[in-house]
Amino acid sequence: MFMKKEDVEVKQKEQEEVQPRWYIFRVQTGHEDGIINSLKSSFSILKKDGIDGNEFFKEFSIPKHSVVKYVNGKKNEKVVNTYPGYIFMKVKMTDNIILFLRNFFRNNGFGQILSQPITDKEYQDMMDKVNGMSKKSQEFAFRIGQRVRINSGSFSSMEGNIYAIDEQNKTLNVSIMIFNCETKIDVNYDQVSVLD
Repeated sequence: MFMKKEDVEVKQKEQEEVQPRWYIFRVQTGHEDGIINSLKSSFSILKKDGIDGNEFFKEFSIPKHSVVKYVNGKKNEKVVNTYPGYIFMKVKMTDNIILFLRNFFRNNGFGQILSQPITDKEYQDMMDKVNGMSKKSQEFAFRIGQRVRINSGSFSSMEGNIYAIDEQNKTLNVSIMIFNCETKIDVNYDQVSVLD
């Protein structure tokens, strides 16, 4: 069945008025970045129909946060996906885009749309939570009484036991012996290595 020219113009105008909204997609875990890149490269399919993919796909997001772990006094930092297997896209969801996404996911076996759209505020709340996780996600490998060697600073190469841990300031209170007298000093996490 063919549509009249007027009907096509009305349909195009309706689709132009659609506002971009955030959608959550369930995809294969570990392939989130690749799926977005593949999706962007598939915009050429839309071009054949006279549709600019960049006009409809406004933003792509894979929420990530950094995790800091101190092992033997060495700081190891890595970035991990906050929601493994999920991507967020801000999309003008028109009939053509729905069809495009269904075909893309069906042909590539990557995933599916998971939800009704979420509001900008809901999305921003989630991202604020992710940003908060980056600040708090630190794993500490220190414990009270643990023997450490100071690697830098005024007391470099001295050994002592951890007396207190200040997680907020990322410092250790270490008890060392100076002239046969126990002295407590504060050092940063990255200034020590664990001996036992």
